[in-house]
Amino acid sequence: MARTGTLIKYPLIVFVILSGGIASTANAFNWIVGLPPSDFTTIQAALNFPGVLDRDYITLKGNPITPNIYSGVGFYNVDFGNKNVIVRAGDVSGNPLPFPQTGLGSVIIDCQGLGRAFIFQGGQTRQYAGLIGLIIINGYAQDTSWPREPNDNPSGYGGAIYIKDSSPWITNCEIYDCTADAGGGAIFCDENGNAQISACEIGINTAENNFAGLGFYKYIDINDVNDVNALDVNDLHQYGGGIYCWKSNPLINNCIIQYNEVAGSGGGIACVSSNATIRDCTIMENDAWVNDDRIDQHGGGIYIKDCKGRGPWIERGTIIWNTARWSGGGIAVIDSNSRIFGTPARPPQPPKLIEIYDNHCWASAGGIYSQGNPHSDPNTDPNKPNCIIQYCNIAHNWGYWSGGASSNYGSSMDIEYSNITWNIASWSWLVGGLEAYGGYANHASTNIWGNTGVQEQATSAGVSASAMGMGFSSLEMASSGGNSAIDATYSNVQMFDSEGFYDPCAVWPGEGNINKDPMFVNPILWPYDFHLRSGPDEWNTSPSINAGDPFADYSEEPAPNGGRINIGAYGGTVEATSSDILRPVPSDADGDLEVNLVDFAILADNWGLEGENIKNKKADADNNNIVDARDLSILNKFWLWLQ
Repeated sequence: MARTGTLIKYPLIVFVILSGGIASTANAFNWIVGLPPSDFTTIQAALNFPGVLDRDYITLKGNPITPNIYSGVGFYNVDFGNKNVIVRAGDVSGNPLPFPQTGLGSVIIDCQGLGRAFIFQGGQTRQYAGLIGLIIINGYAQDTSWPREPNDNPSGYGGAIYIKDSSPWITNCEIYDCTADAGGGAIFCDENGNAQISACEIGINTAENNFAGLGFYKYIDINDVNDVNALDVNDLHQYGGGIYCWKSNPLINNCIIQYNEVAGSGGGIACVSSNATIRDCTIMENDAWVNDDRIDQHGGGIYIKDCKGRGPWIERGTIIWNTARWSGGGIAVIDSNSRIFGTPARPPQPPKLIEIYDNHCWASAGGIYSQGNPHSDPNTDPNKPNCIIQYCNIAHNWGYWSGGASSNYGSSMDIEYSNITWNIASWSWLVGGLEAYGGYANHASTNIWGNTGVQEQATSAGVSASAMGMGFSSLEMASSGGNSAIDATYSNVQMFDSEGFYDPCAVWPGEGNINKDPMFVNPILWPYDFHLRSGPDEWNTSPSINAGDPFADYSEEPAPNGGRINIGAYGGTVEATSSDILRPVPSDADGDLEVNLVDFAILADNWGLEGENIKNKKADADNNNIVDARDLSILNKFWLWLQ
């Protein structure tokens, strides 16, 4: 066949999405696939034809009213070989649609359970190879010798798309009703599979979800004890009901990952030995669940394991209504580095937070769970946090042992400019907000308030808090087990007594901490609003306003801002709540908004006093129930401070 495809006549168009998109050139050809008249009847035939060259397009005839369905040989296990070609949906004649139209909804690739849809393993690059506007259904990655690790044989990985040693661009696609015997119900990014997956929907509804780990139910009899006991769970990579990233660094951008399931960990996305970036995504209603307690079942939304480099970045987006049978209903970080963060502001754009809402688990941390620390495992190293959380709302999550966030077994968690609120722990340790169990957590400028546990178990809450040697307990935060600690500065932490009742007189130890209702705008009903309330008087203005670190940059906060940053997820941003109410800094013992000799005299008068013997509680600037050299150091830091 001669090179007779349709020449793309419009001039050079190059568009780049984030780290690189698909480039179109005036010399690219558009090859048409479909019923005659067309160039080819199948995608594979087009890719196999020598005249189809790098940077060409293969366009499937589409119908936006009643989508054209393509199935059978040549439409499953389609291997790109070593060609850099773009496969896309087109109009009824197979013509390309003008950018930014993608043809989504006009073409369906139905694999009919006979195999995957597409295979990229020939060094494809995102500038010239990928998929645009396709709906992919009924893909199946089968491994009749299940279970096998991906480096042994990857046939059971990637129900719809398999990627290795390539970086294609997959955009505006829908993938649902696909299955993998092992991992990656929809997409498997194998070693160096550094794809860019943008504006895709992975999973549609509960009836047409993607599923990973089918082999567990297909190749053994789960009702046969001998069959189950013979299974070596160390061979299983049942990760990623939607997407599984293994030794790869994909960019997953502006996608909806929903209604995916895994018989293991990572209901929505799993990252193992990966530095993936997950940006501006909605990850919702995914499940990590299997009827075998030997198999890890963490991370209903996202599962991160053995990521010892930069680690995955979860940037902005919403993680909501996900479920894990074990820990981390929203996110689970196991022996890994990870950064979970929003962006404060890029004027004139408002801040974009990461929102972690209404996730459930039946162990620790309905919201975010971190276990182990690749820097110093098994010993906690607070100077090298492995899980960094910034500009984050963690709310209305439910866990059996802890509700909001948990740093366990050597993990070191660093949290700032966040809200951890209205989370629930229903049993055992009863830490509704932030837990450190054999781990370390440091947080600054964070509201931890309104979290709850079962009141009948208040004794357990008291035990877990008293492990730090404090005479009070907290359903908001607790530290227990071995080498563990929670350090807090300039945070608003609700405190409870040993009977489980709110104690307005207690303050979590640390410079600048307070214990007062932050007065969120709407913390209970959906859609939640965790901005701080402000009124004309102090009684109806949030105490977290103008109460953050006095040395932090407040310049983006709208005036009047009191010359000081707010506590919480909107602190330091253009969406910070404004107020002209001024707050005393630590060491301002007389509250006159000035640190001077009067405050020094109050400190001296209380020197060495502890607990109930302290005559002026404000002399205890670090809230640790003793007036000592640390309080003198804080006074020196703010000496002659004038608010």
